[in-house]
Amino acid sequence: MHRILRMLRDFLFGRPKLPALEEETYPRDAAGRPDLKRFTRPLAHYTGYIDEYLVSLGTSGPTDPAWQSFAYRKSVLGQWGIIARGPSQALPYVLRLLTNPIPEGRSAAAGILDAWAADITLVPRLIGALENEDDIETLSILAGTLGRLGARAALPRLAELLRSPNSDHGDLSGSMIEAVSAIAREDFTADADPKRAADQWLREQGY
Repeated sequence: MHRILRMLRDFLFGRPKLPALEEETYPRDAAGRPDLKRFTRPLAHYTGYIDEYLVSLGTSGPTDPAWQSFAYRKSVLGQWGIIARGPSQALPYVLRLLTNPIPEGRSAAAGILDAWAADITLVPRLIGALENEDDIETLSILAGTLGRLGARAALPRLAELLRSPNSDHGDLSGSMIEAVSAIAREDFTADADPKRAADQWLREQGY
């Protein structure tokens, strides 16, 4: 609905109440993680939550902060639902989301992949995403996931990002150092000059 029409509707009839979200009632652990066993709806239900959020970020999205917050909360619940459905069902959608022109979409996809980080079969596709990404938050999540997977095949791209002239922007270099540390199984972050230490190790490995 066009924003002007929405404003006219709200003026005439009052603002509609926010609907309840079933997933917000699910029990959570001490870290705030919901019980994933409760997310039993079809995959399309959860991808719809994320798609609706991405649409809400455009010019036709809600102007009311309460509805903006509602759309964001739905997207978070959608991510949990996709995580629960697992790569066997949801990987094609998540990989498409990684190419979304909206950074929030790519960041959501990277976060889901990070939650699936125990699945070593994801490495080639994660590296492919890392090669083509430029959003710092998404790069950081992808690098962290690849680091936890011990993906040495990611080292050339990690080295390139670490040495990039913009590597200190948004602490991108910090994320690359942590990823390299995880793969090397050496804590370069404890060095007096972490970036130099990580770079030296990479050069010793031929990168």
